[in-house]
Amino acid sequence: LQSEGELARVVGEERLGDLALLENNRAGAKERYQKGLEIGERLVKVDPANIRSLDSVARSRDKPGKIAVGDGDLAAARQQVEAARLIRLKLVLLDPLNAQAQLNFSRSYDLTAEIAIGEDDPATARTAYENSLKLVEGLIALDPDSIAYQRDMMVNYNRLGNLALNQGDKAGALAAYEKSLKLVEAIAARDPESLIYQRDLVVGYAQMAQVTDEKVWWRKALKIVEKMAKDGTLASSDQPWLADLRKQSR
Repeated sequence: LQSEGELARVVGEERLGDLALLENNRAGAKERYQKGLEIGERLVKVDPANIRSLDSVARSRDKPGKIAVGDGDLAAARQQVEAARLIRLKLVLLDPLNAQAQLNFSRSYDLTAEIAIGEDDPATARTAYENSLKLVEGLIALDPDSIAYQRDMMVNYNRLGNLALNQGDKAGALAAYEKSLKLVEAIAARDPESLIYQRDLVVGYAQMAQVTDEKVWWRKALKIVEKMAKDGTLASSDQPWLADLRKQSR
C-alpha cells in the first residue's frame, strides 16, 4: 500500500511538471520531474525488479531529457536519455512478452537520434533510427494489424528520409520516403476519417514532391488540404498550406 501511494506521488509530480511545461516554466517542470525521479529511485532501491517503479524512473528521466534537448544542453540530455533507455531495456528483459515495454524501448532511440543530429553526428542518428525500426518490425511481426505499430514504422522511415535528404542523399531519401508513404497510404485507407492520417498523407506527398520534382505529388497533397478546408477540419496552423500548395501545383 505504501508503494502504491508513492507511485501515485510520482504520477502527481509528473502531471505538475507537465503543467509547468505547458506554462513554459521549464525550471519548474524540471524540479517536479526530479522530485518524481527521487521517489521512483527510492522505490526501485527497495524492489529492483518492480516494473511499475522502474517505468516511473524511466519516465522521470525521459522528460527532463527532452527539455535538455530543447535547451541545447546535449550533454545533460544524453545522460538522462541513456539512463532511461537502460531501464527500458531492463523492463523488456523482465517481461519479454510486454508489447508496450518493447514499444517504449523502441521509442527511446528517438531522443538519441535528436541528440546526435544536434551534435552533427548523422551516422549515430541513423543507427538509432534503424535500431528503433528493427524493434518495431518485431512488434509488427507479432501483430500485423496494429495501426499504432505501422505508424511508428512509418515515422522511422520518414526520419531516415529526412536524415538522408539533409545529407544530400536524394536517392536514399526517396527510398525511405517511398516506404513511409506506402505505409501511411495503407493506414489512411483503413481509417479515412482520421485527420491525423490525412495530414500524414499531405506530408508524405510533399516529401515525394521535394525529392522527385514531380508536381503530381503537390497536387495530391493539395487535393487533401482543399477538402479539409472545405470541411472545416483544416487546423489554423496548417492554413498556410493552401496558398503554398496551390503555388507549388502550378
